[in-house]
Amino acid sequence: MEPLSTGLTWKDVIARFSEDDALKLRLAQKSRRMKKRMRNARRRGEQYEEPGKVWRLLVQRNVDGKLETLLSKNLKDADEQLLSQTVDDAMIERLNALIA
Repeated sequence: MEPLSTGLTWKDVIARFSEDDALKLRLAQKSRRMKKRMRNARRRGEQYEEPGKVWRLLVQRNVDGKLETLLSKNLKDADEQLLSQTVDDAMIERLNALIA
């Protein structure tokens, strides 16, 4: 797989990783864990704020039929339109280090 260039969107990066069989990139939206105060309020039936959502990035490699996680990162300040946003240069450098 060739190194990634800057200016790519998340959709482009996912497409590049899907071409390669050695590495797998998953990007999924997950709910954040509630604070203990909120969990207790929910048990008592009180009103509480719903926790926000966070995008979870996983880069995995297939080793002897098992997936080994190479990079696991929360993209905390990502919104619903993450797939159309450009990937920042620091993340491109981290992904290129995994490709090499």
